[in-house]
Amino acid sequence: MVERWPDQARNDKIHRYVKGDHDLPFAPRASKAHYLWTLRKSRTNWCRLLVQLLAQNLFVDGIRAAGQTEGDASPWRFWTLNRMARRQSAIHRAALKYGHAFASVLPGDTARRSAGTPRAP
Repeated sequence: MVERWPDQARNDKIHRYVKGDHDLPFAPRASKAHYLWTLRKSRTNWCRLLVQLLAQNLFVDGIRAAGQTEGDASPWRFWTLNRMARRQSAIHRAALKYGHAFASVLPGDTARRSAGTPRAP
């Protein structure tokens, strides 16, 4: 059995909206077919554009703990060894869409490199 996120229904709706599959606005049950056609055609996907606009300006260029003024080299080394600079845009987009995102780091096949993978809900 696949374990689901506690708020999976919310995440599924967000995913649909970002893809452009929006719910129709309220319409009375006795609405004419032409009115419903106009409602379907009038939907515009602003969600995807907003996520893209914000995500393209986000970039991690150092890591430091809260309250520190200097960066910490140890976590930054793992970040660079896993080539997360190339993968971070997926994490930023997921965080903007769902409000949180993750990157899991597992032991790699060599002592110098671990396997980092971005994760989204």
